[in-house]
Amino acid sequence: FGWFAAESFSPVFFLQLYATTLAAGVSENLERFLLPTLAVMAILVAVTIPLWRRSRGGDQRAGLVMLLAGLILPAALVYLGALPFDLFYSVRLAPRYFFPLAVCFYSLLALGLAAEAQRRRWLVAAATGIVTVTALLGLIGVQSGHVRRDLYDSLTGMLQAYRQPGDAVVLHSDKDWPVFAAQYDESWTGVPNAWRVDADSAAGLLEPIWEASEGIWLVMTPEAAQTDPQAQVRGWLETHALAARTWDYGDNTLAFYARTAQRQEKLNETGPAFAVPPKAAMVPPADDPLDAAWLPLRRYASGDTIHLALFWRAPSDGDLRVILHGPVEREIAVAPADLPDTGGRQQVDVHLTSDLPPGRYQVAVQTAGGQEQPVGSLALIRPPTVRGASAGEIDHPLDLRLGPSIRLVGYDLAQQDVASGESLDLTLYWQTDKPLTARYKVFTHLLGEIYNASAGNFIWGQVDSEPAGGQAPTTAWTPGEIVADRYTIPVAVDAPSGQYTLEIGLYGLVNGERLTVVAADDQPLGDAVKLSTVTVRPVGVD
Repeated sequence: FGWFAAESFSPVFFLQLYATTLAAGVSENLERFLLPTLAVMAILVAVTIPLWRRSRGGDQRAGLVMLLAGLILPAALVYLGALPFDLFYSVRLAPRYFFPLAVCFYSLLALGLAAEAQRRRWLVAAATGIVTVTALLGLIGVQSGHVRRDLYDSLTGMLQAYRQPGDAVVLHSDKDWPVFAAQYDESWTGVPNAWRVDADSAAGLLEPIWEASEGIWLVMTPEAAQTDPQAQVRGWLETHALAARTWDYGDNTLAFYARTAQRQEKLNETGPAFAVPPKAAMVPPADDPLDAAWLPLRRYASGDTIHLALFWRAPSDGDLRVILHGPVEREIAVAPADLPDTGGRQQVDVHLTSDLPPGRYQVAVQTAGGQEQPVGSLALIRPPTVRGASAGEIDHPLDLRLGPSIRLVGYDLAQQDVASGESLDLTLYWQTDKPLTARYKVFTHLLGEIYNASAGNFIWGQVDSEPAGGQAPTTAWTPGEIVADRYTIPVAVDAPSGQYTLEIGLYGLVNGERLTVVAADDQPLGDAVKLSTVTVRPVGVD
């Protein structure tokens, strides 16, 4: 395997990301915050220069030097550490490395504004207002219309319920391991996000864990599709396991693989840590064996999925229904879970499709005995609106189907000639025929004829993201509406001049499987759409 995580980026992009992170506290939609960020940076320079000139004592000058060093030196180290060198491990450029430096940034800004306030009160008041408004714009952009996601709440609940003493846990990949560790405090092993997983590295990691355990729990995150595109880790476990179980959590997947016959017999039995969550809704004693129900969150966005947990003291006698009472009513029929005589935990997935109107909903469960039990309530909100489009606005109309119901109706490409180190501006236009219950990521590749040794493939520019930077997940699409999906694709600074192919497609958020592309005449076109040819020229050549 290769120990490598960095991606190519230009110095201009690095500076823009750094400045926007400090000034607005955001790391997405950089162009939207360009003007206010430039204004804040101009204010910083304007107040720092006279502050430096007026600093007389050694302590004052030393303090300014420390603040400036705190702004410049760590950022320079991040820049160098994220460059794609082949000689040593490089990390991906991530905004989280910049946020601690905000202490130096705002301290220096505050000192400069305070010093100037004695002479230019109204000017400083205006500058302070610009800084404050920029920060508020970033805060509103992050908070408005956003809700907390059920990333690991339900997954770790299921893991704790069914993990047996001899089981091991593998997190694939460990890019955001602190988020997982915050909700699961037991032992686990991570697949390093910097790996390029192949058959040998997968076997080398899994074999000792496999031999020392009764079975392995595999937590798969979306990043697993990036580092392990051939699903070597999952494939190794599927090949060696006697039995397996899988649970889908939208962003993530939980699977268990039994190694021994004894563990296979306990596949559906709860472990010693099984317990009803403290905040679960207890069901009054009745003839039905339902003890409690747990609603992980109280606010959901349109397109999300409720992973409702039901706790049984014995197997259910028959089918049940989950009912949503609100602006509209919706019923979901649920088959009884395969539980042992001692009962256990059942997960019921309720998809909040885009045709459900926002509002407050009461959640109830009607068991086979006919009794309807309220188990909680939730607020359903609309995610931030992404501007739609009309067919007449599309420069390059298309009629391609990806999967059963998603259509690519066209694209815009701002330029077909670009210098290495610059970026391509691409807009894709999507549409769905019906509400979707699965989430997909878009991949955009700039493919060259020359092998890219640093990337290990022929890709010289790439962005993988859920539509609209995650603001328009496929599960939130309204049938018939055209979704405008914009990308800025950085071209590698060392990309050789020549002709490149721009291709795009969709793949499953967790399993990484690409959707098949079908033309209007039902002819299959593979698993990628080749949009256009792009010319890459050397820097400085027009």
